[in-house]
Amino acid sequence: MVAQRALAARAEGQPLDRLLRIQEIAFQEPVRRQRLEKVATFWFQREGPAPIPEALRVGVISNCVMTSPAP
Repeated sequence: MVAQRALAARAEGQPLDRLLRIQEIAFQEPVRRQRLEKVATFWFQREGPAPIPEALRVGVISNCVMTSPAP
């Protein structure tokens, strides 16, 4: 899950551009890659402690539905 990878990258002090080059994002077709980049960036820049897994799942689903519904 890209959101989990983003939270882990932030916690480890990795830069955002490194996160955006991971296989799960970089090797997707352009439209899907843009959506995944938005999700990764959102969760990477999110402030505060990492949410519990259930809250993360709900947050990711809600964010995706509101900002960029699947084609």
